[in-house]
Amino acid sequence: MPIEAVTFDFWNTICVEAELKPSMRQRRFDRMTDLISSSGIDVDPAHVWAALEAGHHFWNDAWERNEHLSGSDGGRHVLARLQASVPEVAPIADALVASFAPPDEFIDIPLAPGVAEAIARLAERGIGLGIICDVGYTSSAVLKRSLDAVGLLDAFDVTVFSDDYGVYKPDPLLFEQARTGLGRPDPTAMAHIGDRRRTDMAGAQQAGFRAIRYAGAFDDVDAAAGPSGDAVILHFDALLSSLPLSQ
Repeated sequence: MPIEAVTFDFWNTICVEAELKPSMRQRRFDRMTDLISSSGIDVDPAHVWAALEAGHHFWNDAWERNEHLSGSDGGRHVLARLQASVPEVAPIADALVASFAPPDEFIDIPLAPGVAEAIARLAERGIGLGIICDVGYTSSAVLKRSLDAVGLLDAFDVTVFSDDYGVYKPDPLLFEQARTGLGRPDPTAMAHIGDRRRTDMAGAQQAGFRAIRYAGAFDDVDAAAGPSGDAVILHFDALLSSLPLSQ
C-alpha cells in the first residue's frame, strides 16, 4: 500500500543529539554554579558535574522502564545528589531545581543533513507529516519553539511528545495519537523514521507502520534491543526511495 503519512522521531533523527547535548549540559552547569556562587557558597565544580551526571543516568534508567520524568523530576534528583556533597545549598534548593530545565529555554537545533529537504519533498507529494518524540528533561514546549525557529514546526500536521501523555515509545498510545492526528490512515499506509530499535522500530512495527531506521546520527547496532527496521538509511537523500510512494 502506498505511504500516505510519515512520522519522524526528534532526537538523532531531525536533530543531531551529539552536536547539542554537550552545550545543553554546560548551560545547566553554568546556571547552577552561577546560582551557587551568587549565594556566596563555595562548591567544587566536580560535585556539580557529578550531580548532573547522576541526573542523566536517572533519566536513562527511567526511560528504559517507561517511567516518564519531567524536568522538575530531574532537577530534584540532581539537587538531592548535590546536597549530599554540598549541604550548604539547601536555602537555594527551589531556585536550583527551577534552573535545571527552565521553560523559557531555547535550543539552536543542529538539523540532520538533508532532513529539512526530505520533509519538504514529502510535503510536496501531499504526504501527511508528524513527529513522535520521547522527551527528556527538555520539555516539548522548548522543542516546538526551537523547531519553529528553524522553520520546521509548521511542516508537521501533528506533533506527539511523550510529556503530553506520560509514556515513552514504544507505547502504542503515542503512535495511535499520531495516526489520529493524521486522519487515521490505514497503519500499513504509514511510516515512522527514527534511530532506536527498542522505541522507534519496535513501536512502529507493533503499530503496523513501516519502520525506517535512520543511522546517520546514531547507529543502533544492538540487535538484542529490538528489530532493525524494514529499511535502514544513512542519509535522508535515501528516505523517499525507501518508501512505497504513489507515482
